[in-house]
Amino acid sequence: MAEKIVITGMGTVNAVGNTVDQTWNNIVNGVSGLGPITLFDHSDFLVHVACEVKDFDPTQYVDAREVRRRDRYELFSAAAVDQALKHSGFQITEENAPRVGMVISAAIGGIQSLEDGVLEIERGGPRRASPFLIPMLMPNGAAGLAGIDTGAKGPALSVASACASGQDGIGTAWMMLRSGMVDVAIAGAAEAAIVKTAVAAFDRMQAMSRRGLNDGTPSPFDKNRDGLVIGLVSGPEPVGSNAEILRQAKEVFIVRDPVPEPGIDVLGSVGPLQGEPGHVRPVVLPVAEGLEAIPQPLGESALGHGVRSRLPRWTRSDVSRRVIAHI
Repeated sequence: MAEKIVITGMGTVNAVGNTVDQTWNNIVNGVSGLGPITLFDHSDFLVHVACEVKDFDPTQYVDAREVRRRDRYELFSAAAVDQALKHSGFQITEENAPRVGMVISAAIGGIQSLEDGVLEIERGGPRRASPFLIPMLMPNGAAGLAGIDTGAKGPALSVASACASGQDGIGTAWMMLRSGMVDVAIAGAAEAAIVKTAVAAFDRMQAMSRRGLNDGTPSPFDKNRDGLVIGLVSGPEPVGSNAEILRQAKEVFIVRDPVPEPGIDVLGSVGPLQGEPGHVRPVVLPVAEGLEAIPQPLGESALGHGVRSRLPRWTRSDVSRRVIAHI
């Protein structure tokens, strides 16, 4: 039987909290991450709200000089990776470093650095381009820097697949572990796209909510939903399959066990059902494994019920303290 793949730690920086515990406490107490946009002047925009990260101090994780050399999404990643490793208790050493991989995904990457760089070149000419602009804007920049920060020497990858980038990155890490490419992978995603270019472009494709703070927050499965709210987030986690990560782990959060119907599983896909307009056939992987969440689920929620009602009968979706889905 194949070894179980487990998650042993988590880290996050997002609009609701700058750590896992702060995020969870705010969620259960009904604290919203929604607020007015403060990162740029939005007076001539139709979109005025976003989910910005608050009170984030990157110097807790990297030195001040390094802060100036990284895009904000890379700073979020650095913080979440540091938190996740400390949470897991896993130590990266010279001996195990070649077997530790990074899959830190980003759909867009350093768009703030790209926007700033273009404007700087326009104002002052090509010599005004920062020598750090390329590593700051690359979508795989966070994964590479995470390897440098932690000393991991295994593969460092980034998956870019729009809103599914983080989920697909974790799936890619799972496949790397299952294939034997690595013993441990730090997997997740980071994004910092609350900039003029991204907000304007998303709004022009009619994807953004134009509601104000007092007009009701758009929610999944809301019949009056008018679009998305853009947010800032990072959330990597150490994933592993060998005895070493289990020995060092303080907690184990997710275990993959065989499902009752081998050969049938799906990664991703909540959308129009077959035969409905906009239906796209999901990618099905015959991995013969499912998900079991630990600890016990807290109970039913509207989101969890909605997900279950749209997925095939053989897909399990549990809502728990340690498993939070984004749709």
